[in-house]
Amino acid sequence: VNPKFVLRNHLAETAIQQARAGDFSEVQRLLQVLQSPFDEHPQAPAAYAALPPDWSTHLEVSCSS
Repeated sequence: VNPKFVLRNHLAETAIQQARAGDFSEVQRLLQVLQSPFDEHPQAPAAYAALPPDWSTHLEVSCSS
């Protein structure tokens, strides 16, 4: 069984951009959902379980970052 929610590059990038601007709410939402990725989270944005958006195809994340 695969989890419904996984941390994808575009989700991390959005949370990082907002955190750099001083808004950590997206980091907190992601953390809450990803602590139990197999559970249903009706409050989670639909984008958390959707395919990545087109703008994110250029994102690359290193395991060491």
